[in-house]
Amino acid sequence: MEPELSKQALTQIAKLYEIEKHIRENLTYGYEILAYRKKYSEPIVDTFFNWLYEQRQRPEILPSNPFSKALSYALERKTELKVFLSDPAVPIDTNHLER
Repeated sequence: MEPELSKQALTQIAKLYEIEKHIRENLTYGYEILAYRKKYSEPIVDTFFNWLYEQRQRPEILPSNPFSKALSYALERKTELKVFLSDPAVPIDTNHLER
């Protein structure tokens, strides 16, 4: 069950990275980036967090399960993970800092 659920989560995240790739390659101004993220990324993010919440409610996913821990981690950081939607200068991740 968890491998399929993980695949579903990664599919949604991949969509966001495709949007960010389009932004990097085609948009320059902050207002353009914000508008594009609002139109394309925000609905995916909202759906994703709703999906996370629904998975967290499933009784067969025990709290000790690593997938359950990942769900909790993401849900506890929802506000922080959504910052990129409101600030065009904030990247979707911190990979550039971790390199």
